[in-house]
Amino acid sequence: MIGIRDVEVDFKEPNQKFKIAIEGNIASGKSTLLNHFATKEDAEAAFEPVDKWQDVGGKNLLGLMYEDKERWSFMFQSYVLLTMMEVHCKDQTKPLYMLERTAYGGRYCFVENLRKSGSLDLAEYTCYTEWFDWIMKTRRPQLDLIVYLRTSPEVCHRRLRERARNEEVSVSLDYLKSLHDCYENWLGNPDNHSWHGNCPVLILNGDRDVHSHANLFETMRDEILENLAYENPLCQTPPTTNSVAFPLAGKVRRNLEL
Repeated sequence: MIGIRDVEVDFKEPNQKFKIAIEGNIASGKSTLLNHFATKEDAEAAFEPVDKWQDVGGKNLLGLMYEDKERWSFMFQSYVLLTMMEVHCKDQTKPLYMLERTAYGGRYCFVENLRKSGSLDLAEYTCYTEWFDWIMKTRRPQLDLIVYLRTSPEVCHRRLRERARNEEVSVSLDYLKSLHDCYENWLGNPDNHSWHGNCPVLILNGDRDVHSHANLFETMRDEILENLAYENPLCQTPPTTNSVAFPLAGKVRRNLEL
């Protein structure tokens, strides 16, 4: 049993484990939501391995990528794919394994955006996508739910400036807008059947300010676990929320404006 504030989710198999990915734009609120989950005994959080990206053979690959996308994007995204697969494949010790982003997000948002902007040429893009497709055929990451924190680029830009990470100084509002478009095309568009691991998608409003909504993350956690229960046949408790649902690739995608 996973107990939360107003929701209890019972699983038919006591040792059943689930993987939930939190996806969204830069500074959309992913790590803050994961930090909230990490305070619960039933969940473990797997954050993006930024520390690895900042020290690759003594070089800050993340910083180099932002400084010169044409030179470093292919190497950086290739390393991101490797390190995110390591996160995906880590042994799970608790009922809920919460991931900050996924290999899918790197492929369908960041790599697509780099290709559209010209930072990846066709040869680099082809090498990456062929490598990604081979991984998906041989070691496809399994997810039970993708949570998309739909956050406006303007809000992301403000939060990014507030956290003042050195490597992100050059990140512009236009760049965040282009990434937002990629996320909307991948996870936010009900007519788009882009492959995302064949799992349900839950869309949450990421613009809300935690300081103005005291119970915001607890409410989000309730919604996430209710939808996990609804989507998974090994869970017995259906959701109690009134949400908008529509089919996507045989699954269910939900919009919840909290």
